[in-house]
Amino acid sequence: MSEPNVLVLDYAEFKVDDDDSWNSQEEVLRLDNIVRRRLGLYEKGQRIKQPWAFSKIERKPVARLTLRFVVQSDFTIPESCKLALEDAEHTKIHINDVLIPVPEETSSEDWWVDRDIKTVTIPPYLIHKGSNTVTLSFDFGALTNVERVYLLGAFSVKVDAHDTTLQPLKADSLTWGDIVNQGFPFYVGNLIYDIEITIPSATETTKPEATLSVPNFSSPVLAVIDAKREKKIGMIAFQPHTLSLGNLTQGLHKLAIIAYGNRFNSFGHFHAPEGASRANW
Repeated sequence: MSEPNVLVLDYAEFKVDDDDSWNSQEEVLRLDNIVRRRLGLYEKGQRIKQPWAFSKIERKPVARLTLRFVVQSDFTIPESCKLALEDAEHTKIHINDVLIPVPEETSSEDWWVDRDIKTVTIPPYLIHKGSNTVTLSFDFGALTNVERVYLLGAFSVKVDAHDTTLQPLKADSLTWGDIVNQGFPFYVGNLIYDIEITIPSATETTKPEATLSVPNFSSPVLAVIDAKREKKIGMIAFQPHTLSLGNLTQGLHKLAIIAYGNRFNSFGHFHAPEGASRANW
């Protein structure tokens, strides 16, 4: 794995200002418009003017919004994790009622995927076995965007409909095929598959030419590396999905196949039931 695993947090309970109780759990993009209707603001999706055209008065916050995400875990995470979110510097963050400090200055390592998605460190053992809460509080106005939040760390993720559960990392057991049901439904980084091949017979004058075939993959592109020499052999992207490895000597050869990730599994539209049409979403 080139990056930590990901748990997408996008269903939250919410409070506006000093509500007496939490409003029921809702998907954050729908939640955004629910709050806007309540406050008399333009809803997302309507025809509104560009952000730069809003006056200073229109830009002012009109309420304080608090979100509470619930994270279920089958184990206590002994390593530190990270929470990735936009506008972290303007957000008060609590994990299990513990205030998580947000550094005033961020380094090149304090963001994930996009420089606007900052990361804050969650101490070891704070996310424990059972039910955990991630609470975010921030000012809300016409130009506020309520976005998904991402938990990054050394764990696997089990998905059951909208319910997710953290489980111990299963990287050693990861194998060929769909990674979604192997604990990585939201993972968006690269995966490196280490393989060994044996050339049974060859001489200096008759080295057989070997071809690597990877007929089925969903990555944008694959890179093939000679692991012994740490040298790139080539790429596989287009049909017929083959790559010449050249004339190989007899014996053991080690290859690394890098399956490059894409960001869809964390940023795409993944809540529609499989096989559902737009008409019944």
